[in-house]
Amino acid sequence: MVFLLLGLALGFCSGCFRHLLFDSFDPPSGEVLLESSFDNGSSAEWIPFPDERYWTVKDGRYGLASHAPNGVPQRTFSRETDWNRLTWHNYTITARVLFVTSRGDDWRGPDDNLTSILFRVIDDSNYMELRFSPLSACYNIHWQPLGPPSAEVSLFSHKDDESTLLGWGFVGYHGESEFEVRIEARGGLCAVFVDDCHVLSASDVHPHVGGIGLQTSVQHRPSELLEEEYWSEAWFSDVHVEAL
Repeated sequence: MVFLLLGLALGFCSGCFRHLLFDSFDPPSGEVLLESSFDNGSSAEWIPFPDERYWTVKDGRYGLASHAPNGVPQRTFSRETDWNRLTWHNYTITARVLFVTSRGDDWRGPDDNLTSILFRVIDDSNYMELRFSPLSACYNIHWQPLGPPSAEVSLFSHKDDESTLLGWGFVGYHGESEFEVRIEARGGLCAVFVDDCHVLSASDVHPHVGGIGLQTSVQHRPSELLEEEYWSEAWFSDVHVEAL
């Protein structure tokens, strides 16, 4: 009986400790959790993974340098995330994402530049991902465009080695388009807005907690592979996270 009571007491105390650790420090609604403008040329509040050599700040934006491995996605995580990922529950993320290419509106297919905002990041294998996949315009047999180019916006849940597509939508763009992206993560519901237009909403059982990260790649194809040199990049700016 003594051991039973002691076990119950320890279990109760453990539960109280977890409550104090994760619930009592849940940021109040409206509190700014992260603010990164990159206007001062610094990215000190971010931790590149796996290689810090490739991330750089240019013209007040954060992205990959041209010498980064061609087509290989690179990630960077907020240092604030590293400390507080288990206390960030409901929050909204806003960020500006700039797509640039040497061919104006032509991105040469969907694999040229996959750019993502990662959120509810628990570790490198468990997170939510909002992915932008720029698409070329469709052409007829005479290589005349059938419509304006667009970017596919997809929401994924990553759990260990499994990835689940939760929803998708499309947004139009032109050469050197800059989008203002907003993600609202509240409980099991995630809503995505691009330039204040609702693009998609989805629900998931992914843990309703975690920090944020960024992911992108660069494409540089030398002129000997094409008629002319071709490149595409994406850059982030004005990253803002606020508790809901």
